[in-house]
Formats: sequence, C-alpha cells, structure tokens
Amino acid sequence: MDGIETVADEQLKDGVDNCSSKLKLIDEDGIETLADEQLKDGVENCSSKLKLIDKVKNVEQPKERMLFGSIEELHEYYRSYVKQEGFGVLVDTKWYVTCVTIAYNHALSPGKARYFRSHKILDPCTKRKLEINDRAGIRMNKIYNSLAVEAGGGATALYDYFCRMRKANDDFYFDIDMDDECRMKNVFWADARSRASYEVFGDVVTFDTTYLTNKYEMPFAPFVGVNHHGQSILFGAALISSEDTTTFVWLFEAWLKCMKGRAPMAIITDQYRAMKNAINKVFPNARHRIYLWHILEKLPEKFGSHSQYNAIKSVIRSCVYNSQTCDEFDASWQNLLKSYNLEDNAWLLDLYKERTFWAPAYLKSVFWAGMTTTQRSESINLFFDGYVHSSTSLKEFVDQYDNALRKRVESENVADFNSFNSTVQCVSRFSFEKQFQELYTHNKFKEVQEEIRELMYCNCSLLKSESGICAYQVIERVQINSSYMKKLCFTVYYSEPSCEVNYSCCLFESRGILCRHVISVLSKLDDVLLLPEKYFLKRWRKDLKQPYKLIKSSYDHLSGNPSADRYAELCKYMCALAAIAAPNVDHYTELKNDIDVLTKKFSDLSCVPSPPFQLLPSASTTGSLAIDCTAVEIRSPHVARTKGKRVSNRTMSTVEKAVVKKAGGNKKKQSDTNPNQQYPLFAHI
Repeated sequence: MDGIETVADEQLKDGVDNCSSKLKLIDEDGIETLADEQLKDGVENCSSKLKLIDKVKNVEQPKERMLFGSIEELHEYYRSYVKQEGFGVLVDTKWYVTCVTIAYNHALSPGKARYFRSHKILDPCTKRKLEINDRAGIRMNKIYNSLAVEAGGGATALYDYFCRMRKANDDFYFDIDMDDECRMKNVFWADARSRASYEVFGDVVTFDTTYLTNKYEMPFAPFVGVNHHGQSILFGAALISSEDTTTFVWLFEAWLKCMKGRAPMAIITDQYRAMKNAINKVFPNARHRIYLWHILEKLPEKFGSHSQYNAIKSVIRSCVYNSQTCDEFDASWQNLLKSYNLEDNAWLLDLYKERTFWAPAYLKSVFWAGMTTTQRSESINLFFDGYVHSSTSLKEFVDQYDNALRKRVESENVADFNSFNSTVQCVSRFSFEKQFQELYTHNKFKEVQEEIRELMYCNCSLLKSESGICAYQVIERVQINSSYMKKLCFTVYYSEPSCEVNYSCCLFESRGILCRHVISVLSKLDDVLLLPEKYFLKRWRKDLKQPYKLIKSSYDHLSGNPSADRYAELCKYMCALAAIAAPNVDHYTELKNDIDVLTKKFSDLSCVPSPPFQLLPSASTTGSLAIDCTAVEIRSPHVARTKGKRVSNRTMSTVEKAVVKKAGGNKKKQSDTNPNQQYPLFAHI
C-alpha cells in the first residue's frame, strides 16, 4: 500500500513466547504516541518492531491480485475503503472454497509435518504451565526439558499402557470415548485380576469422583469394593471429562460390558443428580445409596448462621443415627421441622423426599459389606494416597497406578498369610465363637469378637413364647459421653425348630456379622452350642481359595507361584479344547456337560467355591479405535471445565496436604467429623 513503510524483524527461540513489540504512530496532526506492549501467549517466541507512517489521504479501489500480509490487514483495508465510500460492512467469519488446485512444489513428508510452524500449537494445559514457570523464574532450558519429558505423556501414553497390558493378557479391558477431533473425552479400564475379583466380591461397589483430578482437571473415578478381609479392592477405574448424565451413562454401560452385563447389587455414590439418573437407567435393579458424609458436611453451610445451629445439628444427627425403624425416623424428622420452624426449608424438604437413599433406618436391611458412609470414602485414600495427586500427568499416572495396586496386593497377601498361620485367641467360652475363629479371616473374626465383648452391656429377657417362637427383649446400654449411658431396646425373635433368629438392628443383613443382641439371646440357650452354616457368610471365610489370585497382572507377576503356573497352562489347554468343540453344536454341548461334572468334582475336593468364576470376554475397544494398537493416534484431552465448587470439595492426597496449609476456618471439630461416638446405633452403616 502506498505511503506505508513496514519494518519487521522476527526471531524464533525454541517455541516459547517472549514477544515485545513497540508501536510508534504518527497521525496526520503530527502528534506522536508511544505504546509499549509486553505480550506472553505461550505459543511463539518472536520479537517484532513495526514502524508505520500513515500519510494516506485516499484509499484506492479494490482490484485483482492485491496482496495483504494477513486477514487482519485485509479487514482493515476494506473497512477504510467502505468508510471512504460512505457505506458500512459486516465481516462474516464463515468462509467457503471457490477453487481447489492440488499441486505441490516440494516433496511431501507427512511423518515430519508436525515440525512445520503452522502445526506447532500448544494446548491450554502446556500454555498454562509455561506461564506459571515463567512467573516463577524457571530457566527456559529447564522448562523445555520438563516439557520434553512429558511429551507423549497424555492420551498416547495412556493408550500405549493399555496396549501393553492387553498384549500381556487378553482379558485386560479398556474403552475410550473420543470427540470429533480424536481427543480423549472419557476412558474406562479394568485388568484381568480386577475383573475376576469382581466375580467374587462385586455385590457391593462404591463409586467416588471426589478424591482427585489430574493435570487435565479430569476427575478420577474408581470402582471399589471390599475383599474377604474387609480391605479395599479395585474393580476398575475411569477418567472422565465431565460429570453429567451422558458421561455417567457412557461409563456405567462400559462397566456393564466389561463385567458381562452383571450389575452390582448395591452401589454407594456421591449425592449428584446426574449420577442418580445414570444409575436409574443403567443399573435399575441396584440399591443406590448416597454417602452420608456428603449430607452431614453441609450442615454448617445450611444452618451455620442459625441462632440454634448446635441444637439443630444435634437433633438431625439423633434422628439419623438413633431411629431404629422407618416410622421412628419419619416421626423424629417431622418433630425437627416443627420444633425449629423449618417446615419451609427447601433443603430439608428435598432431603426427606430422598430419605430412602441415605437414612440408615431405610437401608439397614440391605447388604453393604461393612462399607461405612459416615465419612469420606477412605478406600480411595488407601489405594492411591501418596502415589497420585492433582498435578499428575497421564504418563506419571499409569506408572504410579501399578505401584498403588501392587501395594494393595501385598497387603492382601500378608493378611492371607496371617489368617492361615496365626490364631486370634477367643475372648469367651462360647462354642460358636470357636466356629468363627476357624472359618473367618482375622479382621472379620475380630469384628465378631467386638460384638461378644459388648455382651456385658446387654441385658436379655424373655417376653413371650408361642408355637415354638420366643420373643426376647435386649436392653443395651450405650456410652454417649463420659458421664452418660443411654438405654436402647431391641427385640429378637428365636425359632427353636430351625434355630433361626429375626431381629431389629439387622447387623447381619447389612454387614454379615452377627450382632450382640442375637448373641445375647443365643448365649442364654442351653440347647444352642453350634450355629447353623447359614450364619457364616462365605464372603468372610479364609478357607476358600480365591480364583482371581491365580491371574497374573502387571502389578503381580506371581513369580514362584506353582498354582498360578498350572492355572495358566490349563487355560491354554481349555482354549484349545474349546476351539475344537465350538464349531459343532453336539460337541459343544457334550464338552459343556463334562466341564460341569468336572467342576463339581474338583470343587468338592479342593474347597474352591462352586460354581467358580467364569472367564471374562477378551478386551475390546469401541468407537473408531482399531484393534491394531499401533494404528491409533489419540490426542490428549482438553482441560475439563468442572464446577468451581466441586474442585474445592475434592479430597487432597497426602502429597498435596504436605504443601498446602488448610485455612483455619475449614477446620472441623471432632464431633462434626466423627458422629459415631455420640450416635453409635448405626455407626456400622
């Protein structure tokens, strides 16, 4: 353009910004304006100086083959021209192709295309890290080395990990949900050992997304249960990009596909509408429970400014923990609303409508495997605390993931060894305690002993006996504080012909442990020396061989385990035999019947649970992912946009707690975080 002088000097320095531009403008009146800008955008490292002297009075008309340095320059020219001619312009940001000519003046190399400047685009996560490091004064070479180490540390590293695991064991399962740009949105995976353990202990599952996120702000969502020792055991894990109904539906459906369509009987989750909607759709028959801590932790927020906050908190806790029946809970709740004029409190009204999801009185007859809901899910801390935190990259995550699981396997092996090679002494002379000692793992036997110790605070008396059914009243004295013990009354029905009991506290139904009230009655009966087998839950027995322990994994190679070697060898034979029999229906039926006979025979001989777990289907991928792992390129996810409040509610790992000081106002009193001391009735659920 006439009258415009442009001088540009650009320097590129290792792909990192340090852009300084000075713009000197002299307008037609001779007034000089000096602007100094310091731009840092994390993409280019350029230093440019532009000197523009504008002496143009008339803008020339558009003509063919006019040359512009940028779209912005074109827009500026056209605006000036239309202003000169006296009409306005609307710039349309949409473009369409008018002509295509596919021709090149150089040799093509798609494998090296990423080195072209036009393809060197930093994602928001890397850009943010550059900005933070620059403010912290970290030298450029150190920043570059750090980024180089993390290159490939996103979705590609995670996918490579999946491929390695699948190559080692065909029963490793993973499912990746991608967007239109082939960026990872959500991912779920479960190794062969975890899938097999779900066959044994998958009746109750906890699902918690509040523990931590990674550097992409993707919530980590593990599926956790408990084993025969009461220890946390991992069934599968996921990284999700959002926490809406659509995402949870995708995740739960991936879970079902992985677990052969077997949904958990009960599931414990956060209190979020999207999660509840997804469970209703994918697990319609599962009993859904909400973490009680999620509700109780909101009491200061909802009533902290109320003049009678302490009294309201005490009444709510008493209502929750001391109501033995649903009717008692309902009456106590209504009394709370009336006593403190809270009939119009929207939060309490909504809670009451959903009381079947969180109130212990409504849930005590369902088996929860002893998983407590009165505090944050400690199972997640037990698994990953000290290994991963909110700044962990996906590459670091997959490395630490195996380390965390390896530690849990070792803890289970130690507990197995102790249960078989040492003895916990009995605390009474009851014959049925000896039964529990011989059958249960140490941890579960100690829980039975705790109930036996509490017998000294229970007083049992016969109310009536009719048609072989005796009704007993058990009065228990419960320690409330150092100077007060409260009396609680329970009813136990005992049938003499079948040695069957029915009782109001439902500890056996919810935890699989006989309660002190039943033991109090049985201890009074001279004709009851040994308990029927139905009161010994197989789930807690130490004498049953767990088949998932024979499956090798990346975190447990089972080296030196002859049983695992024989198992792997037999699997090869069975696969070959299945390949021979499968093409013919008659051969398939005959082989299946023979396997059933052999299964029963060897189960009786070796005390392996019958029927044993079934082999799970081979790993698969979904969507556009190919079976050939080397043919897939998955881009790292965008930094997820999560709800602001959700991030602050996430539990910090030990690593993060060591460097982050808690605000004094966030500290809670012991009575707020441990309600079981004051309200022990339903402390077990």
